[in-house]
Amino acid sequence: MRVIFPFGFTIETGNARRVLWIRRSKQSILLGMATQGARFSIKNILPAFVIAIVALAVSFILADFSVPRSAKIPAAASVADDVMSPRIIAVESFGVSTSSAVISWQTDELSDSFVEHGVSISFGLGPVFSETLTQSHELTITDLTPGTSYYYRIKSKDGAGNRAVSEEYRVRTLDRPADPDNSVLTVTRVLPGQFDDTKYTVSISDSDGLGYVRVETAEGDIIWANNLRYGFYGGIRACPAEPITTDTITLEPSDFPLTGYVIDCAHTGVKYPVTADMPPVTSNTFIKDLASLFEPFSQLLSGMVESAR
Repeated sequence: MRVIFPFGFTIETGNARRVLWIRRSKQSILLGMATQGARFSIKNILPAFVIAIVALAVSFILADFSVPRSAKIPAAASVADDVMSPRIIAVESFGVSTSSAVISWQTDELSDSFVEHGVSISFGLGPVFSETLTQSHELTITDLTPGTSYYYRIKSKDGAGNRAVSEEYRVRTLDRPADPDNSVLTVTRVLPGQFDDTKYTVSISDSDGLGYVRVETAEGDIIWANNLRYGFYGGIRACPAEPITTDTITLEPSDFPLTGYVIDCAHTGVKYPVTADMPPVTSNTFIKDLASLFEPFSQLLSGMVESAR
């Protein structure tokens, strides 16, 4: 006989011999009693006996009674261990951009989250995971290449260690927006003549606003690696559209060409490459201008010499 209480506990008479047993779990209490191996049923139990069983069970609940080991439920009647893997359903990719995508799915029980991905079904790129046990899962894969198809696979493991593995899915990142060709890197000689071949200023600009700037020399020395998208950086306002320029810096011929990229404020996550060669040495006009200034006197002097002859 099984009696189910409104508050979620269950009393049950079983087939044990000469033993009264009670089992408590998070949601139920099972109480069994039998004599001479006969199975009880509603038909052959007196109402008074049912009332006594109910009263006894309630007293156990209120007293938080712990049943002695010898009176515990037989092993055959215990609840089996969890050996079922979670069920992965409702797999979806959304929020796809040129460099990232969000992967979501559901499981029928609490489990962790794990996504592996790559450009082929062998995957190979760093996995993304969360150890939080949940039934609604969502992870973001990043550092993807624009206009590229990626394969991904999901794994979820429940608290008992049972792991489920999904089939392979595919997501394609958005194509890179057309390069507006408005990211400009400029190198200027401080002294335009041949007096100094190492002093320069470097400036960079983008009419869509400088979001992130990285510029380095051919030797790998960093000139800029600044996030200008938010707030102020070194007195520069967020997303400046006007050029930003270094102070005078020293660059050797071996430092050229300068290379890098700009992520502007109109195309988040898209890197537009920039490069700049060493500017040519301009001719020294000072000597020419000085010579032209004295040219009339030179001609007059030459005439006087000729007349004297």
